[in-house]
Amino acid sequence: MRIMIRVLSAAVILALLISSGVAVPVAAGGSVTVSINAPADDVTSGENFTATVDISQVENFDAANYDVSFDPTVLEITDPVVPITDPPPDLPDYSDKNMYGQINGTEIPVVLIGLIHEGSGPADPTVIRVVQNVPGLPGIYPPGSSPVTGSGYLAVLHFHVIGSPGQSSEINLSNGTLSNTSAEKILATWVGDSVHVTEIAQIIAASVDFDPDTLNLKSNGKMVTTYIELPKGYDVKRIGISSIRLNGIVPALAKPSEVGDYDKDGVLDLMVKFDRSAVSDVLTTGDLMKVTLSGKVAGIDFEGSDFIRVINR
Repeated sequence: MRIMIRVLSAAVILALLISSGVAVPVAAGGSVTVSINAPADDVTSGENFTATVDISQVENFDAANYDVSFDPTVLEITDPVVPITDPPPDLPDYSDKNMYGQINGTEIPVVLIGLIHEGSGPADPTVIRVVQNVPGLPGIYPPGSSPVTGSGYLAVLHFHVIGSPGQSSEINLSNGTLSNTSAEKILATWVGDSVHVTEIAQIIAASVDFDPDTLNLKSNGKMVTTYIELPKGYDVKRIGISSIRLNGIVPALAKPSEVGDYDKDGVLDLMVKFDRSAVSDVLTTGDLMKVTLSGKVAGIDFEGSDFIRVINR
């Protein structure tokens, strides 16, 4: 989901002029888009992820500051954040370039990440302010450099997921200010994103025995046999035979199947069979070929592999 806010932006260095009502020129040209780019896939509790602050088609970029808000019951930011106080606090080390952005090959440093508001939940989000500036004074570039024009990303924000499965958090942008190298405001569209917390994917590690140990692709046999054992706490009697696949393709035959202790190790196993011709179609010859069985037990995925010799003579 993306949340769009259209604002008039201005340079960080012009913030006092704007707040005092002094007219500031607006840069000519089309509107720039600044957007949060969070993971498209769901995240899991305890996971770390990054979200970039993307920017498109900016001309002669010089400086930016913007607010980022998120649900503090779902996410916490792991980048150095300092409270906005008067007098200003000592700044942490922002030399970690993992936070820096890049536009058309030019590095965009992070100058400050300040805590504007420490929230308590989705209706009261935490708000941080990111301040950035291209090295050098407006219109004056370091030796060998040139105005920053093009598309890329302003910064990389690092988050840690503390929420529970089923929770979501918007990551919004607001109060954005940009300026070009002529100290002019830039029109910008600010776009938020969101993340959803899901269950940690669980795959049970099964023990698999494929019989025969050597499979001749030219054999006239009708079936091959496999045995599946599960770790303690999982019951092979609850395996859904219709869910079992060999190498993700070949389904297990509905019959015959049997629960027993084939290897006499005191742990129950499930015997299932596969059509020999169908298995031969998904295997190639070799002395150490991997055969993987997967399926579900009580709705939970399991997977296990065996290695066999495959011949064709």
